[in-house]
Amino acid sequence: MSEMKDFKKDFVYRTLEVLKKCYSETEYEVTLLLNCLLALVSFPIEQKQNEISVESEKFQNDCVKKLKELKNEDNYINNDEEHFFNNIRNSIAHINIKLFPDENKRRIEKVLLWNEEWIIDGKHRNKPKITFRVNISVENLKFFAEYVAEEYIKRFFN
Repeated sequence: MSEMKDFKKDFVYRTLEVLKKCYSETEYEVTLLLNCLLALVSFPIEQKQNEISVESEKFQNDCVKKLKELKNEDNYINNDEEHFFNNIRNSIAHINIKLFPDENKRRIEKVLLWNEEWIIDGKHRNKPKITFRVNISVENLKFFAEYVAEEYIKRFFN
């Protein structure tokens, strides 16, 4: 195992390499994809908390635009770019995921991710409000994860 000299850069780069090299080598490609995506969206969240910059804002806005280009029908990607990565992170971390197989039920074809905001009214938890929902093909979700990683490295480490 080689040393990581710059953890933020190296971790994102290595996650991208794992996704590119191992994705087609495993029967658990969607599991690998979701794990990598969770890791990749965590870095922009932390970076934004630690340093607010024009480049961080532009990066996040461009990622929102990219996902909107790639999504399928029946989506709600709110225009709250500020919480975009948090919504994706929460979707995966809170297991708000539904997988859809292809016609032959041999491969996962689409992924539905959503985020819920629970409203507590006194002592009662009301029905959650959906704050984010995206229905996307596995292929496009992989493309999006690679886009996030490549743009992150390009913008913050080149």
